[in-house]
Amino acid sequence: MNSRAARSSLTTSVLDSLQLRSSYLFPLLIILAGSGASFTIIKWGPPGGHSIGLNVIWLDAFSRQLLSGDLYPRWLVDLNEGTGSPVFFFYGPLPFYLASICAWLFGSTSPTMIQLAIAESLFVTASGLSFYLLARKHVPIGQATAAALLYMWLPYHF
Repeated sequence: MNSRAARSSLTTSVLDSLQLRSSYLFPLLIILAGSGASFTIIKWGPPGGHSIGLNVIWLDAFSRQLLSGDLYPRWLVDLNEGTGSPVFFFYGPLPFYLASICAWLFGSTSPTMIQLAIAESLFVTASGLSFYLLARKHVPIGQATAAALLYMWLPYHF
C-alpha cells in the first residue's frame, strides 16, 4: 500500500511538472511562431494592401506629432500639403500609438515602413497569445496552441 501511494505521489508530481512546463512551453512556441510569421514582414516590409500607402503616411505624421509633444494628434497637420487631415477623428489611434513606440525606440531616422513592420509583427504575436489564452479556456492546451498558430498564419490578419 505504501509503494502504491509513493507511485501515485510520483505520478502526480510528474504530471504537475509537465503541466507547469507546458504552461510556459506553448506560449513560447506561439511567440517563436509569431516571429517566424513576421520574418517576411520585417525583412521585406508589410504586405501591400489597399491602404498600406496611407498607413505609412499616417504613421509618419502621427509619430512626428506625438514625439513633438501632441499627446492625441487627431488632426495630422502635415498632410494635404500643410492644410491637415482629420484622420484620427474617424480611425482609432491605438495601433499608431504602439507603432510610434518603434519611432521613439529607433529614432526618427529609421524608415517608417520598418517601424510599421516591427509593430505589425508585435501585433501578430500578441494576437496569437491572446487567442491562445481565450481558446485555452474552452479546449485542451494542445488544441488551443494549434488554433492560435493557425490564427496567426491566416491571411487578412492585420
